[in-house]
Amino acid sequence: MILMTFCSPKLNSMSMGAVHLSGNDIHLRSSYFRNMGRKSVDTPSSAPPWDWFLNEWMASTGVNQTTLRDRAGWSKASASNICSGKTGYSKRLVNEAANALNIQPYELLMHPDDAMAIRQLRKDALTVVEHGRRLEDVGPNVVRMAGAGK
Repeated sequence: MILMTFCSPKLNSMSMGAVHLSGNDIHLRSSYFRNMGRKSVDTPSSAPPWDWFLNEWMASTGVNQTTLRDRAGWSKASASNICSGKTGYSKRLVNEAANALNIQPYELLMHPDDAMAIRQLRKDALTVVEHGRRLEDVGPNVVRMAGAGK
């Protein structure tokens, strides 16, 4: 059995006392690289007044975190941080999440109810345009028929 001591009992002829041996890195309480970049987390004071509606879209589309993670190609830890809001959104994340949820990227920046209302408005506008085109095609004939009865 080998015991590891943190202080050598032998004196070094060039030193003033016992030679201290550093133990394993377990005793280190901070990183060797103090200037190393850390993942930034938006705090409530620095977070923008707007946010994305990822969790609302997940509920609206019936997609859970595991399915979203698999479709987007995220790790388990990344998906957890993204869904809990610990990681702020970026263009890449919005695009990946939108693709995984089968929605447009800009829709993630609005509540699903608002996005559905805009979708319906667009659909109704296209219907009006289509009916207008049909009336243009039929219009001259209707005017001729109405004029024939006079």
